[in-house]
Amino acid sequence: MSIRQQPVVQEVMDRLRSEHNNLYAQLTRAGISRRFIDYIFYLVVSYTVNQAETGQSARQIYIQFQRQVPWLNQFFLAHNVPQNLVDRVLRTVIEITLDIISDDGDDDDDDNQWSSWENLGGRLTSAPAVSSWQANRLDVFARGQNQDLIHNGGTADDGVTGRVSVGY
Repeated sequence: MSIRQQPVVQEVMDRLRSEHNNLYAQLTRAGISRRFIDYIFYLVVSYTVNQAETGQSARQIYIQFQRQVPWLNQFFLAHNVPQNLVDRVLRTVIEITLDIISDDGDDDDDDNQWSSWENLGGRLTSAPAVSSWQANRLDVFARGQNQDLIHNGGTADDGVTGRVSVGY
């Protein structure tokens, strides 16, 4: 792990406030106060800057952050904020932070890229089959250990929905 300077956190927060008001707006529309959103963004940025390992994807960092701050999902759940909205906004905050840390700075529209393969646990008894019913979306189906049909799908923008058994 690498410990980075505190001014980087402030720089990221300043850029979020000035250049990414849409992220605040999405959560404000869901009923969360801007002040609390700013606090949450500060937690996410600080974690990314000070505790995340270099070379990790935004998704990996977000998963680790959720484990470190388990009360956050409970807060959003209690306030009826959709989990996919929270996930999308906070992963975007991490992506912006990583971009600033790496001094990449270019505004290419390649933020929404598919990540590398990741072990999601469980066992399959068949090869996976992939389909797509809209642009930038993949749906994967396979036979599970209990011979049930397993589905996992998502988009590069919204992430993976999570493995779901859809029956026999």
